[in-house]
Amino acid sequence: MQNKGFTIIEVMMGLAIAAILTTIAYPSFISLIVENQLAAGSNSFVGSIAIARSEAIKRGQAVRLEALDDSDNSNEWGPGWRIVVVADSELVREYEALDNNATLNSVGNNGSYTFNSRGFITTTSDTLNLCHSSGNGSRQIQLLRSGSTSLLKGAGCTP
Repeated sequence: MQNKGFTIIEVMMGLAIAAILTTIAYPSFISLIVENQLAAGSNSFVGSIAIARSEAIKRGQAVRLEALDDSDNSNEWGPGWRIVVVADSELVREYEALDNNATLNSVGNNGSYTFNSRGFITTTSDTLNLCHSSGNGSRQIQLLRSGSTSLLKGAGCTP
């Protein structure tokens, strides 16, 4: 007579191996999710800066990138942001809020950036910190007066 299944010992060994592998892989998987959330948030914001700058140059008039935060904390960009033409308040594009676990704050307490017709920011340069609530990752976005940006991984946030 032939056996057509697994013994209880074989099943238990398989479950034990699966549990060990899951325990080992879980922290790496969480770290991967955090990194992807931060990359998506920083790419979205840097992309919106490029769009606002190019719209200002294309239209030959001032365009503003502004935070949607209605609270007293005007330097918080996490709840979302929009691009608006200054002259007629035309909405060019609006961006959704970042993931609930991420915050995006302006170090210079800026709630908006206005680009002139040449693509330059009309205020001083600024730095924004994109932080994850877990403390496992961060990005720092540097916005220069020329309208160009640089992105630093793992900088700007204190645990």
